[in-house]
Amino acid sequence: MHNDKLELGTWNIMCQRCGFKRKAYDIAKDRSGILVCRDTCLDPRERIPSRAKSIVPLPWIRSEVAARNIPVVIRITGNQSYTVLGNYGAGISAAASGNAATTAIGTLVRYEAACPLLTEAHLPTSGVWTDIEYGGGSYVVCGFAQSTSNPTIAYSADSGVTWVAGVGCSTVQNNWFNVARLGSTWLVLAIDDFGGATKYQTSTDAVNWSIGNITGIAANAGIQSWTGLIAEASQSKFVLHTKASDATFYASSDGIAWTGYALLPSTAQWYSLATNGATIVIVAFQSGGTNTNKAAYSTVGNYLSTTWTASTLPANTDWANVIWTGTCYFATTRFSTSAARSYDGGATWEAVTLPHGLNNNPPFANTTTGKLYLPLNDLVGTPTTYYTSVDDGTTWSTCTIIAGAWGVGVSTGSQFVILHTGTTGSWDDSVVYYN
Repeated sequence: MHNDKLELGTWNIMCQRCGFKRKAYDIAKDRSGILVCRDTCLDPRERIPSRAKSIVPLPWIRSEVAARNIPVVIRITGNQSYTVLGNYGAGISAAASGNAATTAIGTLVRYEAACPLLTEAHLPTSGVWTDIEYGGGSYVVCGFAQSTSNPTIAYSADSGVTWVAGVGCSTVQNNWFNVARLGSTWLVLAIDDFGGATKYQTSTDAVNWSIGNITGIAANAGIQSWTGLIAEASQSKFVLHTKASDATFYASSDGIAWTGYALLPSTAQWYSLATNGATIVIVAFQSGGTNTNKAAYSTVGNYLSTTWTASTLPANTDWANVIWTGTCYFATTRFSTSAARSYDGGATWEAVTLPHGLNNNPPFANTTTGKLYLPLNDLVGTPTTYYTSVDDGTTWSTCTIIAGAWGVGVSTGSQFVILHTGTTGSWDDSVVYYN
């Protein structure tokens, strides 16, 4: 018997007893283990009804649809961050235990613990470390040297693990208060608590630093706020406001030579600046010696040539900081629970309530994820918390941390670094934490 005709899904096989060629569905294995014709060579006592042309799939084969719709479950059990990448389609839902936040961006589904696990590192010396910035693969911190042998700048090129003193940086006891990076240029400025001209330190690699006196700003002018110096990329300018109560801000291409622009809408103690790349915003701490609700904004193409537009914050209070979170401008006060946010470039503001009213250091945010961090700085007590928000300050998560005063921080990518600026009654510290 010949079975050379084509039949899809089966194959030819020779009976090991009679030698005839049969289709596979007509063959069976007998008790001795040989393959024989099911209908003629197989002992009748072994015969079972034929399953002719019945093809049973292998049990481990998944259909194409089933393979594309595999359920994903992430269980967050501690203060860790988890990232899941994949195109799981619209309407996916996931459950996570513990204190977790979820952000969906296109086909990226990200599950991140609200309170990441922190690791302690140490700056090269103790001191009052006041500001931190990230750029070009390095973190840079600046501060006030407690003695003339201590550096005022330190950097980390390994994600905050190790910190090294800047080469050639100042050891003079000026209050080095602000650090920013524009292009490849790092700039550190000192406020003038110790008199004399306002000084600068600059670097192009975060390692080697040069020192001098700035020009174009009066001696003893100083900078008011942690967030009083920014880098504005569209016109390649560093921008700042001094301690003076006036309508003038200053801009510089190199951080050394500065030009004043009397373009703010009114006289005030303008305090803090921020930009999102399209607009630039400033808020005022006081006006005429009393708390105020003044803010102002401009487009990045016009802020050096046109008077800024005034806007109104939701309360008369001590507005000390404004930042860009990635989704909105976020402004905080110095000693109250009042905060505000703007989704239209600084034109209008809505009130937000902070989780505490103690001494607020500047908030900082990851502009990619929109996650907002609020340090707590209070040397009178022993705070052991900081706060995070993923909805622009509508709700807050409380995170536990070592007791002490928490200064400023910076967040980039999936990491953030925060300075521990002292313990109760002291600003002298060398501790920094990173995740």
